[in-house]
Amino acid sequence: GYRVFTPFRMTAGTTVLIERGWVPMGRTREEVPVFSTPVSNVSVEGYFGSPPEFGLDLKGSTRSDEELGINIRRVQRIKPKDLESLFSMELMDQIVYLKPGELGALDILRYTPGNGAERHEAYALQWFAMAVILFLIGVLRLRQSVSPE
Repeated sequence: GYRVFTPFRMTAGTTVLIERGWVPMGRTREEVPVFSTPVSNVSVEGYFGSPPEFGLDLKGSTRSDEELGINIRRVQRIKPKDLESLFSMELMDQIVYLKPGELGALDILRYTPGNGAERHEAYALQWFAMAVILFLIGVLRLRQSVSPE
């Protein structure tokens, strides 16, 4: 599926990307997802946060987006400053993450804070502990086989 981001011009004139939620992908990548976008003046509630850290960052790639339809583009990674040329407008560095149930919100999937490194650190600790235990067992076995009895 896709996470949907929409530029939103605030009353102060500043434009920010709003993360509206998730839409499922069709049977193929050529099938454009269907969702509606409010076009009138709306008030939204959410919170500011950093751009998401997911997606591909293709070094040396000259093509970072695909046009799927009128005003619908697929990008591999959300970087507001890189997207300014697509929208022909200046964007804030922060993203607004909509609250569930807000006008224009799609299926909101939120993850707990953190980058997931805790799971990997725990897994690494487990393997290092296993290596130490196996080393100690090996040293004890070696001492038993070498010691005169």
